[in-house]
Formats: sequence, structure tokens, C-alpha cells
Amino acid sequence: MQWLLDVITLRFFITPYVILLIYWFGALVVPLAGWLLWRWLLGKLRQQELAASGLDKLGATVNRVDQTGNLRWLFWGGFLLVFLLLELLWRMLFEFLIAYFHIHQALMQLSRP
Repeated sequence: MQWLLDVITLRFFITPYVILLIYWFGALVVPLAGWLLWRWLLGKLRQQELAASGLDKLGATVNRVDQTGNLRWLFWGGFLLVFLLLELLWRMLFEFLIAYFHIHQALMQLSRP
């Protein structure tokens, strides 16, 4: 009963526990959902004649410019680097939030007589 009273009066924070769920959701589900959205959007664009011809011309231009395939490796390497940096930034954001709540808990313990 005391736990429920602490939750209702905001003496006990549920956010540190919810933060972990949000972190894993953002780290795993959001990139997968983004990839699925990208594939769906590309499929929709290919269904429209004007967009499909533009995509085909873009692909032909890229193939003409880069005969060795280096541009493709550069693109995927850059994509992977940006993806990993964004995952690292996501992790650091949540580590900061968790540290904030640990600091709060430590200060609350110090303030008790």
C-alpha cells in the first residue's frame, strides 16, 4: 500500500523503468520501421509513372558515373557510419536521463536524516 501511495504522491518515479523500454523500442523497432517505411514509399513511387521514370534515370546516372562500384560502397559505408552514430547518440541520451534519476535518488538518500 505504501508503494501505491508513493507512486500517487510522486515520491517514487516510474520513469527510470519506462526509459529502458523506450530505449529498446527506439534502438530496435524504429530503425526496422524506418526501413519498412522506406521500402513501402519506394514501392509507391515506382507505381507512379513520373516518379518511376525519375528513379530509373537517377539509377542510370549513378551507374554511368560510377563504373567500379566505389560510389555504392561509399554510400553504404556512409549510411552505416551515420546509423551507428545515431544509435550511439540515442544511447547517450538515455544514459544521461538515467544518470539524472540516479543523481536524484542519491540526493534524496542524503537528505534523509
